Amino acid sequence: MLRFADGVMVPVMPADGKMETGADASQETEASNGAEAVKGSGSSSETLFHEDVLPEAALAADWLQAWCDWKKKPVKVTATRQGVILDPMDRECLTALENIPYDTRYRVCRLGRAVRHKPQDRVVTPDFPPFSRLQAVGPQGAQATLWTNPAAGSEKPETGEILLTNRLIRTLYGREWIEGTEETPGLEGAPLLVGADFEENYDLGLPKADQISRVYFSSLLYQDLEPEAADSDFWLYNPLTDTRMYLPFEGSDYQDHGRVVKNGKSARKVMVPRYYRILMGWASYPVARIRKENYVRLLEEMTPEQRDLMTQTYHPVESEMFYDLDAALDPESRLYQDLAVLQTQSPLFHRAEILRRPRRMIRRPLPAKLWNRLLEHMIGTAEFDLKVTWTQDTDDRNSIARLNPDMMTLLGVGENDKIIIRYGRDSLSLRVLNCETVDSGQIGLPAPARLKLGMNSVNDVVTVGRNMNHILSKYSQVQAMTILGTLLAVSEVLPDVWTSLAVSALAAPVLVYFVLREEREKVR
Repeated sequence: MLRFADGVMVPVMPADGKMETGADASQETEASNGAEAVKGSGSSSETLFHEDVLPEAALAADWLQAWCDWKKKPVKVTATRQGVILDPMDRECLTALENIPYDTRYRVCRLGRAVRHKPQDRVVTPDFPPFSRLQAVGPQGAQATLWTNPAAGSEKPETGEILLTNRLIRTLYGREWIEGTEETPGLEGAPLLVGADFEENYDLGLPKADQISRVYFSSLLYQDLEPEAADSDFWLYNPLTDTRMYLPFEGSDYQDHGRVVKNGKSARKVMVPRYYRILMGWASYPVARIRKENYVRLLEEMTPEQRDLMTQTYHPVESEMFYDLDAALDPESRLYQDLAVLQTQSPLFHRAEILRRPRRMIRRPLPAKLWNRLLEHMIGTAEFDLKVTWTQDTDDRNSIARLNPDMMTLLGVGENDKIIIRYGRDSLSLRVLNCETVDSGQIGLPAPARLKLGMNSVNDVVTVGRNMNHILSKYSQVQAMTILGTLLAVSEVLPDVWTSLAVSALAAPVLVYFVLREEREKVR
């Protein structure tokens, strides 16, 4: 049996037709029966949902055949209603399937390289309509969100082929596109699992005043998501602005016990406080920036009068993936007011989605956890959720983040101090400088930082806190002098060297605690 990454079991049979079941491998099968056997073609359109083929086996056969063709292995993979036939049965082929999740939404595509690489999450494929949001899984289990776009120039993918940008290739395959070298095999024709992303809209709720520190799920929605919480991460998503925010599931139950209602019945709602509505783009209208693909989809759902109003007021941003509100539009004008009324009243502008992504297990060693707890007690910490925006041109080269001076004060950091930025389960440390033009609820992040955190662009929400290790090192000279002075003083009273060292060692944490009092006061 072959176990997929999400626990689905797929029977595997060697070429002699004896099914491998673990404890019992004696069951016979007729692999030669043409009505039951289907060869993997590399395109799931032929095999994935064949009526006589186990769906798991068809997906596995399609993937493995594409992988073997890419590696130029002379292997023919066959799927039957009983399972997958491998000829020859080798460990390398089984390893190629280990990180692949089974999901009926996925189909197998073969990799090509796009001609145009902006926007960075743009893809071209004939298997899905333009302006569709897709989810992709690479050979090593890496994942990415894709947006289908019309072909540009010489881009003419065939059925079963998908063209990716350089950014997506690096994300999904962990390397650059390289062809024609003996040292590194090319990526042309490499397999990729691609499927339409799950889209389900939820209503927004406004939590009580004593529950405004985070986003909550209504009890009914929490119960629906709980079975997936062990293996999945959840993200709040505004499809119009392309804004994502990681939602820790622990403690996210609003505990309304059915009191959150819609039309007199218990409702599945996302309880979003006003601050987070501002970050996510649900607080003020008209919306300043709309994702290009969603802008096109939005127009398709509007009346002719509404479309005319939108096209008059929004313009594409050159070389980017957004439509921006016309900066010259007077807020007092009738056109602006009509647009604000339209977006405020239309349900099209109040859609909230919950993205489900397979959890990446990142385990922090126990010593690191204990050290972090100690620093929190000694130095103090403060964290804020902030919306990402572009930073100054020079900051991309120097890896500098930008914050509003007021936010820097709240975080307890000064210029050239270091901060920790967390996005989901990824994090990094950057130096920070102030910027008056950045709003208090924003952070300017350089492009390399956004790439390391796995962001497609701007508009996502990150968690920001000060780097406590950096603060500790700032006071290292003062700490050293204080401890040395204590040692000298103790040695005068206690002539025994070892006793003096022991007393000084016991006193050192207390001394450091008092030295860092000023830093604790900044965030308490």
